[in-house]
Amino acid sequence: VVDKAEGKVRKAESELAVAVAEAVQVFGDEKSASEGLDMAPEAIRRFLRMAQEETAKTEEPAEEA
Repeated sequence: VVDKAEGKVRKAESELAVAVAEAVQVFGDEKSASEGLDMAPEAIRRFLRMAQEETAKTEEPAEEA
């Protein structure tokens, strides 16, 4: 049960990371996104890193082929 819950949390975090990355693009920069989302700049950067890591994971198999 704990493993299933952790998996759901990871999935939700990665979905949020993608949404934050999109918001940064819409707002134009991290500072504006932080203010618009009422989220700490550190949290914005954390989610941006997560989004980059997710992108890297999805691109790795294509690079191996």
